[in-house]
Amino acid sequence: MTPEDSLKFQLSTQIARANADAAKALASRMPPAAVGSVLETLSIHDKASVRILVLEIASEIASDGACRAILSRLQDANLTVRSLANSLIGACAQKALIPQLFQALDQDVDVRVKGELARRIGIIGDPGDVPLLLDRYKRAREPKLRDDLAAAMARLGDFASRSEIVRRLADPDVGARVTALRDIEYVGDRGLAVHLRNVLDDRRDAVVMSLPHDPLVMARVCDLAVRSLTVLGLPLSFRAHPLRRFSEVELGEASSVVSAMQTGQ
Repeated sequence: MTPEDSLKFQLSTQIARANADAAKALASRMPPAAVGSVLETLSIHDKASVRILVLEIASEIASDGACRAILSRLQDANLTVRSLANSLIGACAQKALIPQLFQALDQDVDVRVKGELARRIGIIGDPGDVPLLLDRYKRAREPKLRDDLAAAMARLGDFASRSEIVRRLADPDVGARVTALRDIEYVGDRGLAVHLRNVLDDRRDAVVMSLPHDPLVMARVCDLAVRSLTVLGLPLSFRAHPLRRFSEVELGEASSVVSAMQTGQ
């Protein structure tokens, strides 16, 4: 038995005993790939407490095996295990796992989980993944999932999907504009800021930002647009975080920045 195999055996033993402190301490001293191999093997353990520990370690030590362990529990019979796995989709950052993400996307899981999977593909994938996303977009029936698939394609450079996001910025519905702004932040392309001029003029209330306080304080569409500008890296002389209701002077500055982009200054 090699030294690495010995460590893997010890880690397997500690995890199988649900000895969290000892298992996490040992895993922190091991190569991530070796830890991932153990996690992938134990992700189907009979005891929910063991599967939970597997996921906890997977969230702390990234590897291909850790990601596969997470994806394997998206349909777990135990609600706690399943919920934890769903919350860890963002830990899957390995491009090599794109095929497994697509497989998970095709499983019978909650539409919100499918949306997270699609957006994860948009983050770690490349333009070559757009056709597979488009295929699922055409077959999807849930509006939220279609929006998530479109956002993923937009992030990967798909022109039609980006154009649809820009179109929603001009939609008279507040909700459509809010969703478009969030998608623009996700896409992360600074060039999209040129399309924010009209939403910076929208003074309608959009989202609550004061819960649980009373009276409620609402962020307006224009306030969300300012946040989007800062997320995209546009320089402003004032702080835009945390989200707040910006003054007319600040909104005017933000509008000037976008107008300068439109004129190429």
